Amino acid sequence: MQKILFILVITTTLIFATDWTNWKGPNGNLTTDESDWDAMSISDPDILWEANLGKGHAAFAITEEYLFTTGNHQVITANVGSFQVGQTPGMKQDTLYEDVVYCLDAETGEEIWTYSYPCKHRDWPGPRTTPVLDGDLLFILSWEGHLFCFDANSGDVIWKKHLVNDGLSQENSWGFAGSPVVDGEMLLLTANKNGVALNKKTGNVIWKSEPGICGLTTPIIFDYNGKKAAVIPEEKIMHIVDILNGDILLSHDYKTCNDPVIFDNKIYFSAEHNRGHSTMYEFSGDTLKMVWQNNKIIKGWAFMNHAIKDGFTYAIGHYKGKHHLHCVELATGELKWVQRVGDRWGSNIIAGDKLIILNGEGKLIIAETNPEAYTEIASTQILEMADNTGVQEPWQCACWTMPVLSNGKLYVRDNYGKTVCLNVE
Repeated sequence: MQKILFILVITTTLIFATDWTNWKGPNGNLTTDESDWDAMSISDPDILWEANLGKGHAAFAITEEYLFTTGNHQVITANVGSFQVGQTPGMKQDTLYEDVVYCLDAETGEEIWTYSYPCKHRDWPGPRTTPVLDGDLLFILSWEGHLFCFDANSGDVIWKKHLVNDGLSQENSWGFAGSPVVDGEMLLLTANKNGVALNKKTGNVIWKSEPGICGLTTPIIFDYNGKKAAVIPEEKIMHIVDILNGDILLSHDYKTCNDPVIFDNKIYFSAEHNRGHSTMYEFSGDTLKMVWQNNKIIKGWAFMNHAIKDGFTYAIGHYKGKHHLHCVELATGELKWVQRVGDRWGSNIIAGDKLIILNGEGKLIIAETNPEAYTEIASTQILEMADNTGVQEPWQCACWTMPVLSNGKLYVRDNYGKTVCLNVE
């Protein structure tokens, strides 16, 4: 009997423990199967730790032990030899900026290791991509094009590249925003016209596409007519690419800032901001055949992405000047419901059968994944979003980074780097 009880305990633990090691989580669609957590606990949040990790929009790569993310910091240095009024004679101050890669203890927030490198400051400062953890390898991509492969345990750099300086990609106007994707021995990147593939262990080029301005979304790998393919964006075109050699299998004239959805041999593009229609296409030979189109579906923003559950998508978009969560039936394009959740851009994931929503003002909301109606379970103001940072663009003071649930802990972050870990076991 003792042996049987021991096995039951271990099995329960394995079902509960769920790592989140890449941009869209363990299922690749902003969902996790982790369900043994207490949604009501956020009403009286049990905060395990808080930290300021620097400006940016990177989400988290998390195991039971470690959390990885990045942020941008201002660094003031002093150079000897000249000075300005108000400064110490003989010293001149320079303001520089650097990205910092963090490895933290996932439960305590204690710093395990960090790595920093110079990275310029610009509008919407900080990283746009999310770290990717593959076993003991950690991959980081900056908006400028710095690409690193780290030993995740020690923080040692195994190899590094610069996408622009090393001739792997042209620059784009908003910076590199598609997170790296690992497939077997390959590291796949949104870069150049229709992607770049590197050996994940060495950084050596497997293939690279022609020069071009890449888009902003993350590659999505799927089976296309019996070939392993990926959706990779150019600036105004979505390409379906054979990931073994980079050959373009199909191209479609469509500009979007949020990841399309691959669903049942179909691909769904949600309309961007105030342009176009949301459209579902079916793969038909080497072409796309329209299945449905709906101009009443909420328009997307750059950080709006879709969490998928039982054939329905849940995402936050722009509607009548405000930001609303909406539910769409993927098979038909029917807009099931719309619910205002804030005045600024936010994001959401699905954990088990619950929606976890972080609105743009730092309010954390738990709701049912119910296609018939919006049903809220609990909420709390977890991040205070007053613009007290001296930045002149108050609309940047928001929460765009998705919340992440992993191993009974919920992690949230704002654009200025404040990060909070809650115990929701």
